Amino acid sequence: HTRALARAAMAPLEEASPPSNPNASGGAAEAAAETTVSSLPPEKRRDILAALFPKQAAAALLANADGARPEAPWLVARGVIGKGAMASTCVRRQGTCAVAAVKLEVAPPPANAPREGHCVFGVELPPASTGDVWRRNRHPDCRQLSALLTDVLAPCVHTQALLLREGVASFVLYVDVIVLSDDGAVVDAAALAAALALRDVVLPVAAPVGTRWCAGPGAEGRKGAVAGGRRVFASDVADMPLVSTWIVLPSAARNPCTVCRAPTRFEMDHAPDDATFVTVATARGGALICVRTVSGVEGAGLEDGEAFHAENLAIQKAVECREAHERELRDALSPKASG
Repeated sequence: HTRALARAAMAPLEEASPPSNPNASGGAAEAAAETTVSSLPPEKRRDILAALFPKQAAAALLANADGARPEAPWLVARGVIGKGAMASTCVRRQGTCAVAAVKLEVAPPPANAPREGHCVFGVELPPASTGDVWRRNRHPDCRQLSALLTDVLAPCVHTQALLLREGVASFVLYVDVIVLSDDGAVVDAAALAAALALRDVVLPVAAPVGTRWCAGPGAEGRKGAVAGGRRVFASDVADMPLVSTWIVLPSAARNPCTVCRAPTRFEMDHAPDDATFVTVATARGGALICVRTVSGVEGAGLEDGEAFHAENLAIQKAVECREAHERELRDALSPKASG
């Protein structure tokens, strides 16, 4: 099957490539094929190189990441679940798609915070999204993704607005994220879908607690109240936490490094062993919320100094690109884009 795929992939090259030198060494032939493939359209280049030289393909695709590597825009659809959810959002970029839905329940407030409600995050991934056994650490699992969303988004939820009666009852928000397809940058998609779903949540003015109806604090005349209810999350994109995943690919001399945003699944699986993947969450003005770093593959990690340098480069890029990410998200949320 692999040979058939390789022959089919090489078919376009035979027409455009000059006759190969039969005396050329294996390394030279590989380099010649790589050069020829790089002149093809990106969609053909990826399939061909994936079949022939996966590691070289990832390196070639990432080599010009700071310049010519195009990034697909986010596509956002709101209200994708009609019943059973207070708010829902679907986000998609290239082959990655995630759906988030928010459900509401009434329960006792946390024992350590009797004047607040709370928010619970859960993530489901496709069965094949964790990668092969050697590079599994490059792909976060459901537990890691849920913990990451909790660290990034939970502090931004207005938990005091969820209170119904102190020490007795409060609203609980359940944010369920389902990743329908994973083609890389799955953390970015899951976090964005959850944040946009929370952004659309408007709490009811009151809810039944036992035999009585209780209204939350400030239900009337509260700043930001909409249609008699209360918002629990930032409505302005500038106030939302934004998550971005970066891949740092060291050169042979370790300096300079190539830093590229939103690597695809192919790039994550076949990037060199010394590549570093950094997930950065930033708040308004570029303030850091949390950072998750994965260096190399299991058993072939980088030295501490190299990993630290790569992480700093990714953080610097994320902070510098914060405003550009906000503009990108506003464009995706605009009525024209939604239409």
